[in-house]
Amino acid sequence: MRIRPLFPLTLLILLFPVLIPGAFAAPHDGDRFELSQPDGSLVPVRVFGDEFYQDVESLDGFTLIRDSGGWICYAELSADGSEYVSTGVRCTGGVRAGAGLRKGLRTGGASVLRKHRGNRDVLGYDGLVSPRPAPQRSRPLSKSAAVRRVVGLTLLVEFPDQRSNITRADMDDFCNREGGVNGANQAGSVRDYYYGVSNGLLEYVNIVTPFIRLDSNLAYYDRGSDYQYVPQFLTHALNRLKAGGFDISGVTTETVGAGSNRREVVLALNVLYAGSPRQGWANGLWPHSGTMSGTPGTVTVDGVRFSKYQLSNLGTGSSPPGIGTFVHENGHMVMGWPDLYSYESPAHSNGVGKWCVMNSNDAANPQQPNAYLRDLAGWIDVTAITDASSGIFGMPSNAPQAFKYARNAREGYYIEARRRASAAVDSRNAAIPGSGLLIWHVHTDGKNTDRSKGFPLLSLVQADGRGDLERKTNSGDAGDPFRARHNNAFNRATVPAAAYRDGSLSNIDISEISDSGASMTFRAGALSAENPSSPTPAAVVPVNRLSYGIKASASGNITFTLPAPGYVSVTACDVRGRQSAVLVDGMRNSGTHNIKADMMGQGIYMVRMKSGEYSKEIKIRRFKQP
Repeated sequence: MRIRPLFPLTLLILLFPVLIPGAFAAPHDGDRFELSQPDGSLVPVRVFGDEFYQDVESLDGFTLIRDSGGWICYAELSADGSEYVSTGVRCTGGVRAGAGLRKGLRTGGASVLRKHRGNRDVLGYDGLVSPRPAPQRSRPLSKSAAVRRVVGLTLLVEFPDQRSNITRADMDDFCNREGGVNGANQAGSVRDYYYGVSNGLLEYVNIVTPFIRLDSNLAYYDRGSDYQYVPQFLTHALNRLKAGGFDISGVTTETVGAGSNRREVVLALNVLYAGSPRQGWANGLWPHSGTMSGTPGTVTVDGVRFSKYQLSNLGTGSSPPGIGTFVHENGHMVMGWPDLYSYESPAHSNGVGKWCVMNSNDAANPQQPNAYLRDLAGWIDVTAITDASSGIFGMPSNAPQAFKYARNAREGYYIEARRRASAAVDSRNAAIPGSGLLIWHVHTDGKNTDRSKGFPLLSLVQADGRGDLERKTNSGDAGDPFRARHNNAFNRATVPAAAYRDGSLSNIDISEISDSGASMTFRAGALSAENPSSPTPAAVVPVNRLSYGIKASASGNITFTLPAPGYVSVTACDVRGRQSAVLVDGMRNSGTHNIKADMMGQGIYMVRMKSGEYSKEIKIRRFKQP
């Protein structure tokens, strides 16, 4: 049976220094965990990566790896730099590595990406997430619009040596209670989240099972490599659920397969176990998502089988975790939404940061989905302004409304008003970085998870023009939204400029944006001859491919030229094809740009520039610095 990890979760969870709480699957950026040695002793470590690939370090920054006997040891690089090799020196957590080792060792970026992509391909990941079309309905939304009710299954598991201090009633409140978990959490339950962000059009609840106690201890399943004991874990848990006669007949199913392979499977299965993962390196019972095939996929309970699932741990505390990552993961299973963050190690971008639950969300008060995803779901009113004459438009902040300027069926802009508020007033917007008008650039051919398409599916146009998300400076700040006295206009002449992914300039003209508040207004209208205030002619500027260019300067650095504002990627690889540096990754204005050849070590490097359809590679030699 193959386990197909589906969706790395986006929440950056705060982990306490020693006690590891419930840790839903997440991309980790130095989060602290405790991993076990074969003798049962625990080693405090920091983890970087996700459920497909992880780098692990000691608390003082030395890279670690398990040796052939399973012992956590200090690592060094293989001769070609593509693998970690054990030094044979075991890590105890309190002793520094011996002389001669460097902190923060990493295998080549290209090697990591190949492994990450290879695992996703083998496990069938990329083909399993596809946004689902909006339901057919008239606009505007009406109070009589049909409410979609979805019932998931939350399966609780414990072990002879690891019982849960969280009760089934606690988890039922976590999933289903209206008005808050035990009436105390201002964010409410998972049900509250989806009911709120869907404008009352989705009621997502879960059948929560009693704790199913397995015969084997936690460590029996939390071992090995490549999640090899997860199929057995899932099979044992589902069969124990079946043997107990628990009624799940009300769960929502979907039809998969055809002909003799046609079957009904549970739409969303959430498997939560007591305790914490100790194996590490994306192995054992590390939190992940997947699809079942083989034995677990053949288990039938109340006439249905199982496919998509998430597997997470509850820790050893007495309180349920925050709902943030749970709702993110069910955004994949229930809605088919994609991840909007980078899978690469190191990340090539911070995606859309803290502005959307499908990128990086707050555990206690998760953000609402962005306007594009809510439109796909059919949850909001969207007003087209593509052909609008110049006029004033407005909307309440944080409302189920947005405006759309479309270049074509694949590319365009969504505009929505967001306002940060206290959790008591609006928990869905308590954790966003600021307030104002958000302008989202969508191109359905793009990908946020890696650079294979050359541009993202969805990006936030950042009003301050700094490109902090693309440069990984932060995960969003108060300078990102447009507003009066900050940046109150967006068109081809502004910074940032309204440019499409192929370098063409957009005719969108947003101006006179109001200050942020309970509602916001702006003037909109496509640039045209009838709009004499337009700063530039109306025609789209075509890309002149001959005016692109990249070369090494006399100083040994690099210059590149753009004929128009556009998205640019400049990367450097060594002669073995290992990525050494990301020199540029984001929007840049037209003209010539100078960048530092910031690669580690002397030698020959291949530097590749890509912008839209243009791509060129040059060879440079970097000498040892005096």
